[in-house]
Amino acid sequence: MQISGNTAAARKLDCSRSLHHIAAIASRIGGSSFDQGLRHHSEFDSLDPATHVRAPEPGAGVGRRRNPLSSTLFRSQIEVRLRPWTAQPRCDRLAPPYNHREVVMRWRALTSSLCAVAIASSVGVSAQNTPLPPGRIAFISSTCSSGHPCLAIMDSDGTNVVELTSTEVDELAWSPDGTTIAYTNPDGLFRIPAEGGTPIHLVASAFASMPAWSPDGSRIAFNNYGIQVVPASGGPPVNLTDPTSRNPAWSSDGARIALLTNRDHFSDGTWAFELYTIKADGSGATRLAPGVAALGRPAWSPDNSRIVFTCTSGWYRNICGAQADGSGFEVLATDAALDNDNADAATPAWSPDQTRIAYGALDNSSDDCGYQHSIVNTMNPDGSGILSLGTGAGTSGTAVRAPVWSPDGSRIAFTNWDFTVWVFAPPCDGAACDAVVYIGCAASPSVYAMSADGSRKTQLATGYSPAWRP
Repeated sequence: MQISGNTAAARKLDCSRSLHHIAAIASRIGGSSFDQGLRHHSEFDSLDPATHVRAPEPGAGVGRRRNPLSSTLFRSQIEVRLRPWTAQPRCDRLAPPYNHREVVMRWRALTSSLCAVAIASSVGVSAQNTPLPPGRIAFISSTCSSGHPCLAIMDSDGTNVVELTSTEVDELAWSPDGTTIAYTNPDGLFRIPAEGGTPIHLVASAFASMPAWSPDGSRIAFNNYGIQVVPASGGPPVNLTDPTSRNPAWSSDGARIALLTNRDHFSDGTWAFELYTIKADGSGATRLAPGVAALGRPAWSPDNSRIVFTCTSGWYRNICGAQADGSGFEVLATDAALDNDNADAATPAWSPDQTRIAYGALDNSSDDCGYQHSIVNTMNPDGSGILSLGTGAGTSGTAVRAPVWSPDGSRIAFTNWDFTVWVFAPPCDGAACDAVVYIGCAASPSVYAMSADGSRKTQLATGYSPAWRP
């Protein structure tokens, strides 16, 4: 969005209120943390003179672990920058004193009161009259009664939502039998019955992340200064690797674990992670794609013969495939989605019948805030037959994350980020007009599901990281 012109009428738009008024309303609806992000330009003395972005408060963010699956969208969703009237608008991120649910809810309340032109509903294409397949989906809800992003479960049509936790949740993983869900938060690794109950605290560590169940359901592998495993029933964790490894993924027979490690680059300054597999006891490390930098969690084919993963080439992202025995490697797609940081935005996933691979793909567009837009693609295992399935609804643009197949392969669920960009131009005061505009940016996540051919897109819930019940 770009605003031009210098008349009072052109600059008032539909949001012609002073930022003092905006900040006052923001304070009433959400407290001081949002108020810190919207202030009159006379108060920008405390901003960085080079970027006009408010510096973090002393100690802000100290001691908080970053969600390794999250992107910059999670960490800061309201962005404001003071720009000359004729300059190309852009946004820079404020240091977060607020969590993403607080920002999204306050953003909605503020814009619904002040800037009707900046709002659009993220409503997907409704399902047809034919019944949806049965199933349950676990996800991280952004509208929890606790005020934190919590673990929730719903039917596959978005009904019967149940909040399972009252505490913050970062990541989740179903047990193979579908009765239990493992999850992580800043207090460590937990498990909880899928139908609700008391969480069991398995590991106390602020660095626990990326839980992955063994196929027999007896153990859970996870990141914690390297890769550890812990009995699902409880007990001391066991180290499988040194601290250079992360992001475990079990083969379906439980014999091996795929992972990423920078053991070959720990001392050369590149900090590049490569794809390896190890035996379930941590021995027998095999390097699968020498010299190929990898991101995210690798995905085994159902027959355990191949592994797909997101690989990098400079700033570009590709989808790569490797033979599980280390005998071969190939680039399958060169349009993998980009993130605004070094997170994996593509997250390739095999269909249950091993005939297709779903992933997040670039749609070659971005918005005034610099967000990279993306869509869901599927392709054949050899990289041919790419089919673009699109996204959910969006205001100024959308990005998809984490496409996942239903157990029968008929549907795909994914996170849809709806980007909103708005502009506020202060009204003129007599003959004196401020030659500035204020650019605001927000990103709101929703869980969508669609048929495997891209039809019947349906918005199911407000949240992210969907996972089908096995």
